[in-house]
Amino acid sequence: MDKRSLVLIVGGVVAILVGYTADMVGIGAEPAFFGWKQKVLIILGGVVVGYALGSRSAPSKVEESKGE
Repeated sequence: MDKRSLVLIVGGVVAILVGYTADMVGIGAEPAFFGWKQKVLIILGGVVVGYALGSRSAPSKVEESKGE
């Protein structure tokens, strides 16, 4: 796994965790209400993690030619 993918995965997971725990740690706008900003942060984190995992699944042309 390259460094860029790892940074994207960690960043996405952190965004998801911040979105879920914002009300518990006191940074959420309304503790009894799951706000739209939290939802957007969680979705964005999921998209970033999905992109990072999806982009590393296919080997590049350079990696394929090294095996020959």
